[in-house]
Amino acid sequence: MKVLVIDENESIQEMMTDMLSTADREVFVSNAIMEAVENFNEHKPDIVFMNARVGGESTERLLKIISKGETPPKIYMIANSKADMIPEVRVDGWLCKPFRSSDITDAVSGTSVKTEKKAISKLKSFFTRKEITTHAFAVKEPVKKDDMKLKFGKSYLFMEHDPVQLRDACRHFADKGDNVLFITSGTVKSVKEIMRNDSIKVRSLAAKEGEKYIKGDKIGSVTSAITSFINSEKSPVIVIDDLHRLIDMNDLNAVLAMINQTVNNSSKNTVTLLAAIHPDILTERDKGLLLYNMTEYEA
Repeated sequence: MKVLVIDENESIQEMMTDMLSTADREVFVSNAIMEAVENFNEHKPDIVFMNARVGGESTERLLKIISKGETPPKIYMIANSKADMIPEVRVDGWLCKPFRSSDITDAVSGTSVKTEKKAISKLKSFFTRKEITTHAFAVKEPVKKDDMKLKFGKSYLFMEHDPVQLRDACRHFADKGDNVLFITSGTVKSVKEIMRNDSIKVRSLAAKEGEKYIKGDKIGSVTSAITSFINSEKSPVIVIDDLHRLIDMNDLNAVLAMINQTVNNSSKNTVTLLAAIHPDILTERDKGLLLYNMTEYEA
């Protein structure tokens, strides 16, 4: 079986390639419309997953080209919202971001894929609300006793307005001698003042790259920084104190791909992931997607 993925988001390409590649299944990716046409004509895929918009352009014309022929492939459209759906053209199913990995596997196996009609607008409206802020660095906190029920090699999601428990968890692992990379939406200086542990490596999400910064609006840069740290440290612990900031700068599916790649990394080193997010931001569905690779922390 041959599968063609048409999406300009590299994280989505990587996630779907990892998910779909098997001994008897080839996966090809395209991040531009003309490249997609070339790949389609050359490889004659059995299934096509394509974003409704690529490079700022609607893929409706490409969809009509692919739909022609005596034996057209199964076509599944990926939409950023319900508004992106193209009712005039026949497709076998719609995947509205953020979608589950099971939606992809169901499509390939021939199981019916239900079109997700819940728009992502509610989630986006939370991300753009100016009043939702975290005062993560307002005060210094005392280091608490080591009574947290945490295991190395696990991934934990902290649902809290102010990531106090997340920072306690970070101290828990740092004090045990594990190697910690702390990715913050605040400043490096503020985190260092609060954590008071020079062994913790801190990087700040920003619009630039450098020794203290990670280009947060490029999810590939974040993933690359995390992967590099995992590969270079014996017992890596990744800490993200504001997951909603990353989602706001990119999109939920891109962040889900990053989490999946972090948790299921190909390194020989076992990794621990700690991430915090504002509890009022997520719908139950989106929370479920995040918890696919993580466990909600309960004190």
